[in-house]
Order: sequence, then structure tokens, then C-alpha cells
Amino acid sequence: MKKYLVVLIILFLTMSVFAASKKDIPKNVKIIYQVAGQNTISTTVIDLENNEIVIITYQYDGMLGGVIRTGWIVNPNEYQTISGTKE
Repeated sequence: MKKYLVVLIILFLTMSVFAASKKDIPKNVKIIYQVAGQNTISTTVIDLENNEIVIITYQYDGMLGGVIRTGWIVNPNEYQTISGTKE
């Protein structure tokens, strides 16, 4: 029983470390790609504050699924926005 409790605690701690944080969502972005799956929608954006490519995933119920900061620094002027978004 003690082993199961330890495993559960480790599992919850690990999940909380990998959980997406709303503070990681960039505020000023340029949307360059968007794809929808059966249960998720993923948007690839350029964070205009530091010119980094960020992938944001939302679940079908509108909850934040994940934020991946790639670390790739790009020039935003070299990328076009997807059609239907404001320049």
C-alpha cells in the first residue's frame, strides 16, 4: 500500500510539472499555421515579443492542452499570416 501511495504522489507531481501554464501563452502573436483534429486544435504562432515559434494546443472543450515553446528564433517578416487574420 505504501508503494502505491508513493507512485501516486510521484505521478501527480510529474503531471503538474508538465501541465500547461497560462502564463506561457504569448500575448502578442502572429498566427502562421492552424490544424484541427478530432479532439484538439493546434495553432502555431510567432511570439512577437521575442520572435520565438510557439505551438498552442486546445482541447475540444476549450481547455488549454499545452504550450510548447520551441526555442526557434525567427524573423516574423519572413512568414505570412494565415488567411482570415488581421495583419
